[in-house]
Amino acid sequence: MIERCLEKEPGHRYQRASEVRAALEAVQTQQNASSSAVSASSSPASSAKRSLWIYGILAFAILAAALFAANVGGLRDRAFHRASAPGIHSLAVLPLENLSGDPQQQYFADGMTEELTTELSQVGALRVVSRTSAMRYKGTQKSVPEIARELNVDALVEGSVEREGDRVRITAQLVQGASDTHLWAKGYERDFRDSLSLQDEVAQAIVDEIQ
Repeated sequence: MIERCLEKEPGHRYQRASEVRAALEAVQTQQNASSSAVSASSSPASSAKRSLWIYGILAFAILAAALFAANVGGLRDRAFHRASAPGIHSLAVLPLENLSGDPQQQYFADGMTEELTTELSQVGALRVVSRTSAMRYKGTQKSVPEIARELNVDALVEGSVEREGDRVRITAQLVQGASDTHLWAKGYERDFRDSLSLQDEVAQAIVDEIQ
């Protein structure tokens, strides 16, 4: 039963509480069969106590297996020595790309980059590279690992801004610097008049992912 609870594939585990109960009843049936072979001198009280012990041990084992399978407190990861994703203690916001096709909208993309940098700089224990240092990578062909190494940061925030009429869409993604692994990505679309609240929303979403 414990091995089944720990199956790697969810479909191979017990799917319903009734299945666990049936398995427990099967164990109890085997226990009763074994008890019938015990000397008749065994008292009802001792048999009841033995059954309680068996149920207690099984209940504890199943609970432990369930917690293990759910990876509560990172128990399963520690048991299998699974490496956790590196923590993010520093990052840089790369200049957001202007996809509007209108050079006059570049000011909005640059303003959004600056706002994200400012918002993320408010997070304690997180070092954020200045906008001036990050802006020199505008339009660069360098890879993410190269930029992260040169700026000495754990991760990079990159994305794009596109405005059409009164609508603006912002995409942002958080990328692990050393491995160039995308950790998170999301798109936001709002009325342009709500651009300030949109900036706050994007910044908060990235902060939540970093935490």
